[in-house]
Amino acid sequence: MRASLSRWVRRRIHGADSAHAQPADASESREVFLRYIPELAEPVPALPAERPRALTPSSSREDLRVSAAGATAQSSFFQRLPFEIRRRILVEAFGGHTIHMDLSFDHPELPLNKAYFDGSIKHLSNHGNYNRETKLEIRQETPRYKVDSSLPKRWIWRSSDCHRNPPWDTRSDDHNKYKDRAVNASEDRCRLGGAEGYFCQLWPGERPHKCFVGAMGWLLSCRQAYCEGVDVLYGTNTIHTASKQMLLHLDKLLLPQRLSTIRSVELVWYFKPYAWDTSVVGPLDDLRTFYAFLEAIPTTFPNLTSFYMALWGDLTPTKKHNGRQVYMDEAESIKITEREIMTPIDRMISNLSPKLRQCTIALGSLEYEIRRRQAVEAGDVEVEQIHLQHLQERHWRSLKNGPGGLKGYWVQLGHRELGRVYMCNFGEPPQNRDPPEDEVLFQPWYLMGEQRHLRM
Repeated sequence: MRASLSRWVRRRIHGADSAHAQPADASESREVFLRYIPELAEPVPALPAERPRALTPSSSREDLRVSAAGATAQSSFFQRLPFEIRRRILVEAFGGHTIHMDLSFDHPELPLNKAYFDGSIKHLSNHGNYNRETKLEIRQETPRYKVDSSLPKRWIWRSSDCHRNPPWDTRSDDHNKYKDRAVNASEDRCRLGGAEGYFCQLWPGERPHKCFVGAMGWLLSCRQAYCEGVDVLYGTNTIHTASKQMLLHLDKLLLPQRLSTIRSVELVWYFKPYAWDTSVVGPLDDLRTFYAFLEAIPTTFPNLTSFYMALWGDLTPTKKHNGRQVYMDEAESIKITEREIMTPIDRMISNLSPKLRQCTIALGSLEYEIRRRQAVEAGDVEVEQIHLQHLQERHWRSLKNGPGGLKGYWVQLGHRELGRVYMCNFGEPPQNRDPPEDEVLFQPWYLMGEQRHLRM
């Protein structure tokens, strides 16, 4: 019954004749979409082939060590405090968080209306005081900034601390108030200003400064501060990014020693390998680009201990039926996605660092739902479900040749492609029928998050 209900919902959503399914404002929507496609922009900026000046000391540059020692000779912080204590201080200052790092090609943002964003509860600003285009709220695959189109486009770095969840852990007395609103990495919107102050107000500090990492002042103070601080910045934080161009060119944007320091990442990849006829498909939405991305991950991040990757978009294969585009049967669909998506992911994970201890792949609810049901029916696959008091919705996928003896990884419920469906009763009073507890398509929008996604 659940399987037939799921298929009915999918047909209701995408079963219309594709020849007549184009919305009236399709041209306008396409223009909005094209405005944000960085793949069509000028080349991604890259580090110079030869650095004008080196900041990090090395065995071949003793002069840097001498200059660093001279700069800190009168500093009580560096001379009296041992390295271990200094590092703990820096971790408290700007380490141990999840931080967003994104690169976009767009017009500069318009300035905020200061009269409206006055800091009151009624007028809570967006995360990081980003001037957001709220009418694009449901289009998470596109940036949502209000921009000044009179100025030329350029590559723009954006970063912030992650405030998608409150700053306490599950042991806090206040946690129960927000337990059902914990958001995992695949549903993160605060990198685009989407937190809307819900959780930002709970974090300590003044807005908007508390939304940002706040490490730059320390890194620029002297070479010794830079050397110790940059290691904390990259080595103790979880890096969250959804920028395709940045992920494909990260080895040209960050120094190898920075990439080798990164231990934990959350990567979000939006693509459309099985796009609908009515979908606007970007130049990097195909499987070939996805495979290039997978191939680059092990060498880009050579020392990962925690890996999280969320996939969403048009991930369920379709076919033509009676002149309409519909989803394939589940058995046929899984056979294709197993060969074209999951098996390449298995190979990529097998090539990750032998230090890897945690690995999660999040799938959109449509694709996850049929795979979870298959895992439940198999009977010998470990399945965790929220309605059975587990922390999150996920099931285990075994690996034959996992890195460092890793036996497998978790496939987790990620982006919600469906919410509750309300059906017309043609004048009849509504019937209070609760859906099955394990039907992921009808669970609440917000997901439970891992404890590591909450600040400890």
